[in-house]
Amino acid sequence: MDFSLQLLPEHPLAELIDVIRLADDLGFRGCYSADETYHKDMWILFGAAAPRTHHVRLGPEVSGVILRDPTLVAQQAATLDDDRFNNICRSRSVL
Repeated sequence: MDFSLQLLPEHPLAELIDVIRLADDLGFRGCYSADETYHKDMWILFGAAAPRTHHVRLGPEVSGVILRDPTLVAQQAATLDDDRFNNICRSRSVL
């Protein structure tokens, strides 16, 4: 059975990264976060967490495409997986 974690990025960044690291250590399949304007930026959170994790998949649980252009969301996910940046996320970014 696979388990995933859903975050609302309202806590300090260091605490959120620790939670994502714990989910990775416990074998969770994914960590998903709300990509909403009234929370911390999910893409920055995952960019900070990705080099500190190994297996957990990272991506948006929900993304407000009325406020954030879908091509921007796709670009952010692609940047997280871009191997020119030493593949920070190692192909674990999901949409």
